[in-house]
Amino acid sequence: MTSWRDRCLTYPNIMFGRAVKNAKLRALKKNIEFELTKEYVINLFESQGGLCYYSGIKMNIVKSDPDNMIDPFKMTIDCINPDKGYVEGNIVWCTYCINAMKQKMSKERLVSVCESVVNHSKKYGNIGI
Repeated sequence: MTSWRDRCLTYPNIMFGRAVKNAKLRALKKNIEFELTKEYVINLFESQGGLCYYSGIKMNIVKSDPDNMIDPFKMTIDCINPDKGYVEGNIVWCTYCINAMKQKMSKERLVSVCESVVNHSKKYGNIGI
């Protein structure tokens, strides 16, 4: 019998359908607009070249390591402006780690925070690690 992971690796469109379903559930829970289709999110992913909108990092459609609960580079849907909801023109694909960090920040604020991390790291190195 084929595992779920193997089916998703063979038929990655399964994961796009799942992403749309999960986004719809989040929209209902948050009482925000939802107008996405599987076709739209697939086309958006392809137009981004499979790269995170914010970082340019290649995203994984399926978790890279099935034994890990979270894959920081797994694809996720992000609302550019969370108040506008999941509508065409307001969503992008990004890595899980970037989406988790961004939360409700604007792109500009996210970039500012990332620049602060880089600057701090350059100044202090790996102190305490």
